[in-house]
Amino acid sequence: MHNIFELDSTFSTARQVIKPCIKEFSDTVRRSNNPDDKFETVLFLKKVSGRIGEGGLRTKGYFKVGGDTRSQSDSSAPVSPLITVITVVFNGERFLEKAILSVINQTYDNVEYIIIDGGSTDNTLNIIRKYDHAIDYWVSEKDTGIYDAMNKGLQCSTGRYIGFLNSDDYMYNTSLKSYANELSTLPADLYFSSVDLVNEQEEYYARFTPIKHFFFANVLVRMPFAHQSLYLNKSVLKSEGGFDLNYKLSADFELVYRLLKKNYTTKNVNIVFGAFRDGGLSGDIYASLKDSKLVIRDKTNLITSNIWYGYRIIRSIIGTYVFKKVLKKFRTRS
Repeated sequence: MHNIFELDSTFSTARQVIKPCIKEFSDTVRRSNNPDDKFETVLFLKKVSGRIGEGGLRTKGYFKVGGDTRSQSDSSAPVSPLITVITVVFNGERFLEKAILSVINQTYDNVEYIIIDGGSTDNTLNIIRKYDHAIDYWVSEKDTGIYDAMNKGLQCSTGRYIGFLNSDDYMYNTSLKSYANELSTLPADLYFSSVDLVNEQEEYYARFTPIKHFFFANVLVRMPFAHQSLYLNKSVLKSEGGFDLNYKLSADFELVYRLLKKNYTTKNVNIVFGAFRDGGLSGDIYASLKDSKLVIRDKTNLITSNIWYGYRIIRSIIGTYVFKKVLKKFRTRS
């Protein structure tokens, strides 16, 4: 039995912790992995050559209850479901601190926060170390790209539900509590909601809302929901696998497409989850569309992928024009 106690009431990540024997807890987590799982849950990533740093509550012996491992159902008192938030970052000093604060200041009491840094050379690591006492686990080491880092985050997550927060985005303070209320009363495999779209100066210009019906054609027209708002049942991820590294820029699109094709249950939480800094006006969006075109081609056929690509290019050009007009109008009024 593990006694749950409050390490620090200030932070969502430190209000419900346990301090078990690390070896016994690690063994229990290891036993919770099934032979058919597409990836293994670990508490600490295997050390690799060139690792810059590692830290967080786990390295001090503090762990969480209410997650997906059998050990966490043996706690001495009923606990709310553990929700894991993962942030991957590389040279993200400009906005990272706000992202971190938006997680650790959540009103929900059972949050696990994982940060995977790709070996940043700016002030990113100092920002992470500043909040070492409120981050469950962080590691700084080179990776092969953003989706490799995201898969690392999945590996060391023990929450029942898992989501990702970009290092330049932030969530609103009550968002995870709203999600927890839904997953406790209306269980589903995928939860999502709306997000606000802001520019780098945090000027709001639009709201991204989920589509109502996940028909095949609708999913092809646009992402059915903002991935920043998506929280997934970990058992689904372990069954289906994480991000496909064959897609360098669109593995998140491929994962969503793959899951929706399997008819997993979905739930719109009907809140505004947070703010997404839209960097889509740069040339990167076109590289991403080309990569997404490969996803459509692999899942359907060449003709469908070409039609989809042409449609998305036209839509992006129109969207960029509209965005600039709206932002100009907003600034004029301000």
